[in-house]
Order: sequence, then C-alpha cells, then structure tokens
Amino acid sequence: MVGDRRFPLYPDIPTLGELGLPGFDNGGYFLLIAPAGLPPRIAEALNRALQRTLAEPLVRDRMLTAGHEPPAGPNGLADARAFMVKEFATYRAIVAQTGVTLQP
Repeated sequence: MVGDRRFPLYPDIPTLGELGLPGFDNGGYFLLIAPAGLPPRIAEALNRALQRTLAEPLVRDRMLTAGHEPPAGPNGLADARAFMVKEFATYRAIVAQTGVTLQP
C-alpha cells in the first residue's frame, strides 16, 4: 500500500515502507475547499456536517470498499489547513529539486 500503514481491508499486504521504501506516504486525501472569505461560522458548520457524515458506518464502509480509508484522527479546519501547508511545502521542494514545470 502507498500509505504509512496497512489498508484495513488488506492487512496482509505490506506498505511500501515495509518493502524497503521508507518515507513514502502518499495514500491520497480528500478536502472540501470553500471560496476565500467564507464566514468562519459557515465553514465550521460545513465541517461539522462533513465530520458527522464521515462518521456514518455506511459511508465509512463504502469508502473502504472503494479503496479509501476514512479519516481516523482530528479533521477540523485547523487540521486541514496544517495538512495543506505541509503538502504544499513537500511538493514545492519536489518541484525545486526536479525542475518540473507546468505546460498548458
């Protein structure tokens, strides 16, 4: 698996780290992103609704069946922002190292 832990539906399949590629953690993610300037109370209400939905057993089961592990830890607005800041830094470094450029 490409994440840092084994996928729950396939516990016998080792991660890439277990196979000798440590530090490879790109299990994918989903984010609900709203327009800049969205009032905080609306962003918080949307996040609460999203968290309630992701906690539903049927939703969690369908996500797993589709190959996506539902979030297990904190999933608030500050967590999403911190995650994106970390991801942008990671990919900025990759772009700087490789010289990758966008082409129209």
